[in-house]
This record gives sequence, C-alpha cells and structure tokens, in this order.
Amino acid sequence: MSNSSFSSLVLESSRSVRKLGYWSALGSTVFSIGFAAAAIASSLAPLPSWDGIESFAEAFRTMHILPGAFALFLIPCLVALMATIYHVSSEDRRLYGLLGLVFSLVYASLLGVNYAVQLVVLRPNLLRGETEGMALFALTNPFSVFWALELFGYGFMMLSLITAAFVFARIGLEGWVRKLFLLNGPVNILATVAYTIFLDPIIVFISLPFWSVLFPISTGMLVAVFRE
Repeated sequence: MSNSSFSSLVLESSRSVRKLGYWSALGSTVFSIGFAAAAIASSLAPLPSWDGIESFAEAFRTMHILPGAFALFLIPCLVALMATIYHVSSEDRRLYGLLGLVFSLVYASLLGVNYAVQLVVLRPNLLRGETEGMALFALTNPFSVFWALELFGYGFMMLSLITAAFVFARIGLEGWVRKLFLLNGPVNILATVAYTIFLDPIIVFISLPFWSVLFPISTGMLVAVFRE
C-alpha cells in the first residue's frame, strides 16, 4: 500500500490527467461562484411566500432560475473532478475516491433532472401562462418535486465531499481541502435532515451561504494542486 500524498501522486500522473483535474476543479470553482452570484441577484426580486401557483406565476421571472443554469454546468465539472480524484488516489485510499465518485453520480442524476425541468418545463409553461400541474415544480412550494430533488441531490453531493476528503493527506494544501470537505459536508447534510423534519425552506437558505463560501475555496485549492 502507498502512503504517498495526493499532491505527489498528481505530479506522477500523466499530463492529460492533470489537465482534466485542473479544468474540472476550475469549472467547479467558477460555476459555484456563478451560482451564488445568481442566487444573490435573484433575491433582489424575491418570489412571494407560497400561496398557490397563481401568485407564484405572476411574480416569476427567468432570473429566478438563473442559479439553476450555473448549477447545470457545475454538475459535469464536479463529476469529472471526482473521477480524477479517484483515478489519482493511492491504492489504500482508492475506495474513498470511488465512493466520492459514486455519490457524485447520484447527485448529478437528481439535480440534472431537477434543473432541466426548471429550465425547459417550468419556465416556458409559466411564461406562456400555463400553470396547470406546475405547482409540483415551483421553487417556493415547500412540498414540490423541486425541493425533494434539490435536497437529496445536494445531500449526495455532501456525501461525495465527505468520502473524497479521506483521499487527501492531512498536510499542505491538500490538508486544507480535506478539512473544508469534511466541514462543508456534515453542515449541509444536517440542513437536509432538518428540512425533512420541519419542512421549512429557510433552513436550506441558512446553510446555502456556508456551502457558497467553503465549496469554491476548496475546489480553488484543488486548481492549485493540479497545477503544480
């Protein structure tokens, strides 16, 4: 079994592997920051509290699902990043990398469907004045399909971060990636569990800034790791 650090294994990897790790980490950083910025921008014209699809449709604007567009681009970047982490990981830590990759694929499946529905089903129907059946996909409806997919999708993302964290050594820049992955994951999983109990979206909005800061910092550090 190998005790090599992840950073040293990156240096021993082929140029194509390092490039994939670099660009997927960079994409994850850019699109997660874009997601946060779009969420802030859409909050400047907030949607009303859920009172039925009619009031939601009246207030709905395309900008309200702009964060989902950035999140769609984030999905392939994170999956590619997890695949690279798994590929580079040492033999004795490879199982953690595999679990991180598998959990990221579940996250990608759930949220890929969720954001695609928002962009190509919910948005065009509301803009055309068609509201029948759209309540199940509305962002502010706490009992919608949107929230079910959103919460469990990000729950699996957090499991991906937690398990992948154990691929990294405790020292150097990768040690900070490990710490941030382990810090980010449990906080947001707790938010998911709390939501399923209390059914209050405000719980998620409290945890979102936490993810919006820690995630791009950790992936930004991975950009530096793969660039070395």
